[in-house]
Amino acid sequence: MPFLVQKGDLVSMNVDCIVNDSNVNLSMVEGVGRAIFHKAGDIVLSNACKEIGHCDVGSAVMTEAFGITNTKAIIHAVGPIYINGKHDEEENLIKAYNSALNLALVKGFKSIAFPLLSGTYNYPLKECYLVAQNAFKNFLKDHNDFTIYLVMYKNFPEMITDETQIELTKYIIDNSSFNFSSQNEKHSFLSLVSEGFKKSGLDINALSLKSNLTINFLNKVIYEGFSDLTKNQILCLAIGLNFDKTRTNGLLISKGFVFEPTIVGDLIVCYYLDKKINDIYVINDTFFQYNINPLGA
Repeated sequence: MPFLVQKGDLVSMNVDCIVNDSNVNLSMVEGVGRAIFHKAGDIVLSNACKEIGHCDVGSAVMTEAFGITNTKAIIHAVGPIYINGKHDEEENLIKAYNSALNLALVKGFKSIAFPLLSGTYNYPLKECYLVAQNAFKNFLKDHNDFTIYLVMYKNFPEMITDETQIELTKYIIDNSSFNFSSQNEKHSFLSLVSEGFKKSGLDINALSLKSNLTINFLNKVIYEGFSDLTKNQILCLAIGLNFDKTRTNGLLISKGFVFEPTIVGDLIVCYYLDKKINDIYVINDTFFQYNINPLGA
């Protein structure tokens, strides 16, 4: 863990490997593919791909990173061209993600940055994104020491409905002057976390997936008493433990923080907690729409 989605430049990511949204011939494609080839070196990367020659849809191959010094390797994954959803597109897209992830795993890598595979191949963007998200979450269930980034430069999917957008806008306006700091918290951070973990019925693996935090980090907090957390990490923990808005604010107060009515991200979290939606991935999807850094970063 974690899985983080962000807008930005894939080739600038400081990760063990980056993924190229390739074709079966492994030739340079427009968009992110062109940026990868240019920074790696058009000639050397093209020659390396020619030596491999071919990659089936749903598969992936690896080359050196060459001129991209902020990563160790480039994985070339081949997603499907979308026709109508009845030609194994989803199955092949899942295979492409899993092939890339397994290649990284074999190499002993711990971090990887993807573009939205098949996002430029006519795949409906929202469906395309949800396939990626589900593939990553399933992978992280068994490999929770891994960090996955999904980096998009353009072709952003609309992840919240118009109805939710209207509700959320009204919620932000209505609560923009709410005094969250009036709440008192008499319990310590560690006692709140310990009690919450016991009541949650979760094991450490499930909490890692729900909170978008690593198992190593959670072990330090829950079993070793580590409490030097950022506000971001506290929110992740509270969401993972299914805390409501009041308990989450109490956890923040116990460490000198509080929900701030002037911070849009705080009000987005409150909105979902009030609706009893303790899903960090749903919250991060909304953060993405508002250009806010994801929880778990």
